[in-house]
Amino acid sequence: RRPQGQLPDRLAVRVVAGELDDATRRAAEYAQGIGVEDVRAVHLGERDWEAGDLGLPVDDAPLQGRLGDSLIRYLRELTEEDGTVVNVVLPERLHSNLPRLRGRRALAIKRCLLFEPHVILSSVPNPD
Repeated sequence: RRPQGQLPDRLAVRVVAGELDDATRRAAEYAQGIGVEDVRAVHLGERDWEAGDLGLPVDDAPLQGRLGDSLIRYLRELTEEDGTVVNVVLPERLHSNLPRLRGRRALAIKRCLLFEPHVILSSVPNPD
């Protein structure tokens, strides 16, 4: 099922939206700028903000076990259809006192998705 250098028939873009902050808003703006029709946010677990606050439709997926496992389950549902590729947009928070250190959550998600077929990972850094 690997694409073997072929262009996908369908590209979906999903923003991992944990909390509603500047980093998530910046990632949402980046995702909308890609120019694809299917752009949504995905939130795992309970959410304490409204979907309209982000400016994107939000898929609420259950958080079952570890974050990475839940995200992979969600993405595999999307990539089951042949020719579908998902670009996962990951907001990253950079701290001014540690400019090269990124959050543990972002690193964990990157590790989980590194070898996942039909998934493209885009990181959008947001300095403090």
